[in-house]
Amino acid sequence: MTIPPTVERLDLSNVSLTKGDVVVVDNAGFVVIATVALTVKRKAFVTIEAVDNSGGVAGDKDIEVVGAKQRVTVQTTSTLSPGDGVKVSAINGKVQLFDVVLDDDNIRIGHYIGIEPGVYVKDTGSPFAEGYTVDKAEADAAVNDIVIVELE
Repeated sequence: MTIPPTVERLDLSNVSLTKGDVVVVDNAGFVVIATVALTVKRKAFVTIEAVDNSGGVAGDKDIEVVGAKQRVTVQTTSTLSPGDGVKVSAINGKVQLFDVVLDDDNIRIGHYIGIEPGVYVKDTGSPFAEGYTVDKAEADAAVNDIVIVELE
């Protein structure tokens, strides 16, 4: 059984965001791309649509996001094993391994569940047969993988 995620609409700063970006709400109350510094003691969200407000004024547009207790797909910039904690990476809007020894608990935004379970592929030649890649959901993730995380 799948449970639809709880979607929120939040006011967007004067930025352009893509689907799958990790974001936070800044001190002015607008959604911005998450950075290591901005994540401290802030609730993280992940965008589920692309919106460009780079030419507008903060608040002109809003954006759909999902937040705490939701499972979402994001890109990782480090290797991960199922159950690992994640934080915002040095590459803004992505995630990386949360180091339980070196990192402050205030920057942990969730934990790694698994790799996106598979994708449909299509042969490049006739008869253009379609197939599904091998299910690898409970596997370790490599750098630049699209991964499933559960936000805290």
